[in-house]
Amino acid sequence: MIFTPPFHNLKPLQPVSFPSMHTAGFEKTVLNYLAYLKMEVTRISDKQLSIEQMLLDINSSSNIPSSTIQDNEVDYFIYNWPISDDEGLNNLEQKIRTDLNFKKQICKLARICGMSLKNLIYKIMKKVFDDKLLIQYTYYGLRNKNNFSLLAINKSIFVLINTDLSNTLSNT
Repeated sequence: MIFTPPFHNLKPLQPVSFPSMHTAGFEKTVLNYLAYLKMEVTRISDKQLSIEQMLLDINSSSNIPSSTIQDNEVDYFIYNWPISDDEGLNNLEQKIRTDLNFKKQICKLARICGMSLKNLIYKIMKKVFDDKLLIQYTYYGLRNKNNFSLLAINKSIFVLINTDLSNTLSNT
């Protein structure tokens, strides 16, 4: 025997009434958001054009062949980062202290952006160092750990952040 529910007790579905989304207040809010978004896109586009122009100016006025800088960047920055052992850290420290070209390339870390200073530092540290290495350090060398503040990369990160902050403040 097949059970069939009684259909005679069902009431027809009534349309659910939602507040009208075509109210004047809603339309005004949406138009304000669209205007804001349009202004933001325009601002970003203008900033992008100015960055492209600066890059063209730098490339045209530079006496250093661009392929040399790019080759060094690919060789060291991409293949050896994040640094995960003491040997890699020692190589990085030696390269920062002796290679002027490498110091300029450290500034390329400014491409990493964050919404706050804390976020920017976190992203830079995450890009450069592996957690296995950083766990051996505290900033001042407390709790029988190594002193990070004495490293050349620490000074480079501070210079980078100060330069990035001053550029950001002067562009706003």
